[in-house]
Parts: sequence; C-alpha cells; structure tokens
Amino acid sequence: MIRLSSQPSLDHPIQHLLFFLDSDFDDANVAQLHTVVVAEGIRRNWTLGPPTFIDDSDPEGLRTVGGTLRLYSALPPWDKRLPLAVDRAHLKEVRHLIKTLARFSVESGVDIGFEVDGEAVGWIAGGEADESLADGFIGEWESHLESRHDS
Repeated sequence: MIRLSSQPSLDHPIQHLLFFLDSDFDDANVAQLHTVVVAEGIRRNWTLGPPTFIDDSDPEGLRTVGGTLRLYSALPPWDKRLPLAVDRAHLKEVRHLIKTLARFSVESGVDIGFEVDGEAVGWIAGGEADESLADGFIGEWESHLESRHDS
C-alpha cells in the first residue's frame, strides 16, 4: 500500500477564494471588515496562511474590498494528489469563514460575494448563504470528500 504524504507536493497548484463586499458600503463597513479579517487570521491556524484583507481599485475605478484565502487545488487531476486531511482542513476553514462573514453581513447590512479564481461560487445576503454557495460550492465539496473517503 502506498502511503500518501500529509502535505501536498511543492508544485501543487493553489487557488484563491475571494470574498468581497457586493452591495453599497461605506468606510465604516470597510474598517469593520478589515477588523474581522485580521481577527480571524490570528484566531486559528490556517493551512496556507490566514485570509488577507484587500482594498483595491482597478484602472476604471471599480473598488474591491474583501479578502482572499489561498487553497490547494482539489480540481482534477490534482484532487487525487491532495491529501484528504488537507482537503478536509480547507473545507473546515472555508465553512468557518462563511459563518464569520454571515455574521458580518447581518451586523453591517452588506452582501458578500465569493469567487474562486474569478468564477462566482455564491453570495451571502442578510446573513444567509445562497443556494449556490451553500449547496453548490460547499455541498459539492462535502460530497467530493465523502466519495474520496468511501473509495
């Protein structure tokens, strides 16, 4: 039996989960989100480091306020190479982040969008994850982990 390493290979690709304020917001919301992201970063150990706060504007003036979390890719063909424990740890981190941002959404009244490498995966509005985020992104991830566990 071949034992998988507990760590991905050095060349394992990394994806970026972007979360961002996706409705009208003000400077107080930006400061609150910055505080949340920094606090969450020091509250726990993160597989590839804590979420990073971002506040950037593109050349056209579109402002993006939110954060990014780095994740080892679980997309084929890398899914079989990613240690199950690492994949589970990432899912736990992302669930925690969604729960934290849902509380922020309720308190601030601001919606939050999520993308993985530029592809929309869902939203939180009024503190509730939409179907795309809860069932599509997280639900599919859980199903994938279950199938890996059973095989």
